[in-house]
Amino acid sequence: MKLVTVFLSTICSGMIFAQIGQPIDPDQQTEQTTSDVHKCRDAQYRMIPDCNGTVYFDEDQKAVMHAKSGKAFTGSCKVCHMNGNLEMFLTYQGGKPIGQDTVYFENGQIQLIRSHDVQGTGKEDGSWKLYFETGGVKWEKNYVMGAEDGESRYYYPDSSLWKIETWSLGQMSGIKQEYYKNNTLKKEIMYQNGEWNGKYITYFESGLVESEQEYKMGKKVGLSRYYYDNGQLFYEENHENGCRDGEFKRFYPKENMRWTIENYQNDVRHGLFEEYYDNDKNTIKYRATYRKGMLMEEHFFDEFGDETAVPEKKDGMTIKKEEGEVDVSGWPENPSEEFLKEHQFKSMKDYQKARKNYIWYHEQKIKEQEKQAKEAGKGC
Repeated sequence: MKLVTVFLSTICSGMIFAQIGQPIDPDQQTEQTTSDVHKCRDAQYRMIPDCNGTVYFDEDQKAVMHAKSGKAFTGSCKVCHMNGNLEMFLTYQGGKPIGQDTVYFENGQIQLIRSHDVQGTGKEDGSWKLYFETGGVKWEKNYVMGAEDGESRYYYPDSSLWKIETWSLGQMSGIKQEYYKNNTLKKEIMYQNGEWNGKYITYFESGLVESEQEYKMGKKVGLSRYYYDNGQLFYEENHENGCRDGEFKRFYPKENMRWTIENYQNDVRHGLFEEYYDNDKNTIKYRATYRKGMLMEEHFFDEFGDETAVPEKKDGMTIKKEEGEVDVSGWPENPSEEFLKEHQFKSMKDYQKARKNYIWYHEQKIKEQEKQAKEAGKGC
């Protein structure tokens, strides 16, 4: 048996307790004074039994039970703060909360106004408001038989608007807006049946657009753009059914200066990949071509645009994959004695063994890359 003192901490979840005798109308609230504070010794509460010791919450039945009879409780009880101020006046029907109630902070300020259906099912139904201890509204919502519905609003401690959500019977549907503390818009997101569906736009605190995206039932589609805080284009990408598809471009902060170009097909690298230097001429730094996730060729350039040698790998040799084959140009089939000495092979037998192992290892690596490329494209 769990006493009221155990589950009072869950009161703000709205799942257990019920009705205050005379709830305060949230639309008619004004700043409270000392005379507004409800005392447990007040005549209207004095003869009401204390919930602690009178009732308990049964986890199995999800209902408030009478401590002596063990049956579902119908009636009222109160909960008091240590300073004698009223915390809650609760009313149940068949062990379920019913109607509207008000919960108070220890200082007498309203903490929460809740509503449950009047049929006695215990479901949230009607207007709910949660308050900061200083008196301002923290959020306000509406429920229909246990499901959040309509417009929900959230506020900063200074009472300025933080965000607005639109709900339809327990699912986000419609527009959601978030705001900075200076009241400028931060985000605008369209929902349908709980999924992102439509425009997803974010803003800098200055009011300039930070990003523009489009979703269709939770999956990113079409062209997306991202910006620097001065309004200059930073990045743009394309998606189809949530997968990367088409050209991706990134730009340096300087106007029209390319940074990178990438191409994808069905979420797999396919086409041209480039990177540019951040210099006055914006010269090419790297260029590669992919086909269905496989690297076909790549080139490296210095800051003057002249092609340079491929950066050396740890083993001193470069692997190039052509249509799933291993490039063995660095491993001649019949090497000279000078070659063997230069690469520190003791004998031709040792060299042929190393060459065979090299080819086998990189064939396995290519197969694994092909497998990963296919997996990356699944579901796109």
